[in-house]
Amino acid sequence: MLTLSPERAALRPAGGSNFDWNRVATALAIEWEGHRVVLGADLVEKPGKGWSTVLKRTPTARQHVLLKVAHHGSLEAQHESLLKRLVGEAVVTLVTTPFASQDLPRFGKDDGVDLLLQHSDRLLLSGLSQAFETQDRKPRQWPRSRLARLKKPIAPDEPVGEFPTNYVHLVLSSAGKLKANYGPGSVIVHRG
Repeated sequence: MLTLSPERAALRPAGGSNFDWNRVATALAIEWEGHRVVLGADLVEKPGKGWSTVLKRTPTARQHVLLKVAHHGSLEAQHESLLKRLVGEAVVTLVTTPFASQDLPRFGKDDGVDLLLQHSDRLLLSGLSQAFETQDRKPRQWPRSRLARLKKPIAPDEPVGEFPTNYVHLVLSSAGKLKANYGPGSVIVHRG
């Protein structure tokens, strides 16, 4: 396991109220059997160039089989170089979690999910908050454009009433293959 962020310089006192706490988010790279998983935490690229700093110091961070997308898929958190390695190679899995009070991730054209889907054929979303009784009982598969048309696709959490079902569970084999298990409240977002 390698701590990608925060760097020591980011840990210095901010000296003001404008300090962005996302700049000191703990992003990790976990390697097993030669396969790397990058957990982006809440590290952002803008402001502060968090991912630029990580990739300058640890260029191998872009070589991953799984990226837990940083900062709930917000556009400001993404770094194209971390995503570009996906183009023309085997599909790498991208996963993010919603943050309802900030309307993240955002599904509009030229927003976070749109950028992510330019580099992968799908985005695994641990769920769109909704009551257990209204879930589909299996993962939903929706095009980004459908979610973009919804007035508020990410609503504040409703009580689930049963065991939480908004999850994506991934198993990485020693051969580098990922097997996904989806909770019935999860969503697979694809291009379109």
